[in-house]
Amino acid sequence: MFKTTHKDKTGGGELYAHQIASEFGKHTDLRYYIGTGGGLHPDFGVYHHLDTNFIYTGSDYDPDILIGCSHFIPPAASGKHRNIFVTFFPNPAHREEVKGYDTIITCSEFSVEWVRKYWKKKAVVISPYINLDDYSTDRHKEEGLIINVGRFFREPHGHSKKQHILIQALAELRKSNPCFNLILAGSVLSPSDSDYVGYCKDVARDLGVGDAVTFYENADFEVLQELYSKSRFYWHANGYGSDTPYETEHFGIVIAEAMASGCVPIIFKGGGYKEFECDFWTTPKGLAVKTLEVAEEWGSIGKYIPESLRCWVGVHFSQYRMEKSVEALVKRR
Repeated sequence: MFKTTHKDKTGGGELYAHQIASEFGKHTDLRYYIGTGGGLHPDFGVYHHLDTNFIYTGSDYDPDILIGCSHFIPPAASGKHRNIFVTFFPNPAHREEVKGYDTIITCSEFSVEWVRKYWKKKAVVISPYINLDDYSTDRHKEEGLIINVGRFFREPHGHSKKQHILIQALAELRKSNPCFNLILAGSVLSPSDSDYVGYCKDVARDLGVGDAVTFYENADFEVLQELYSKSRFYWHANGYGSDTPYETEHFGIVIAEAMASGCVPIIFKGGGYKEFECDFWTTPKGLAVKTLEVAEEWGSIGKYIPESLRCWVGVHFSQYRMEKSVEALVKRR
């Protein structure tokens, strides 16, 4: 049984949980149980192009293996033979709740480190995967076009994507080269999220870059595919200014999506950044400087960049790698 509390949104964590469950379903008679009988977000399967046929919402199932997955309180370990817990980042308050689990799965080496520190347990990394068929490098990359993808919400609520910081970096960047423009695409799920979008627009206007920032709220997957395909650069700011490791990026699947689309990632140096071979920044001004440097490199080797990034993702974040990792766990006794 794969037991999870993820039912209210369709972010990277939910995608990862569903991928893990899908792979376990290839090797076991899997039942996907959510909360106390609820269901997945109705758009989940459509949004992520995933098979949801194995979803089960009853409670009369006695599993041999229990796979728990939660941002919140872990379900009680109860599998007859195995208890596996999937975490994106360990909550130190739940050290007692995970004692009954014999295997911890997580998404990055960064999270492995904190599982060891917070829960005093070893963890296994199983990286999310990217389906390269969903992304393309065929479209012409527009000069100076930057994209960021992530939910709009203000600090201190969870992993704020810090879009307002990226706008500050764009204003700095355009002092040296006014050809740069920024796309901010992401979900808006509440009135407070809408308020944050308004705040970001105010920041852009006050910094004189209002016309250079385009917002895409709740864009569907086909729109995101197109935006990725025409952008040259991907900016990521999650973790900037954060005081705790929980508020940093634990993995960042959107980075891999952008790379699969041929976008050069320039990401904040914090959290799970070591999972990626890319350029990093620590201050908004530093992000502007690094982007100018990468833009100069594009002039000489740009035609090779998109496909090389796509190939790197195909090697490091493939479904085959996840499949083999899960298969090894199933065979372990």
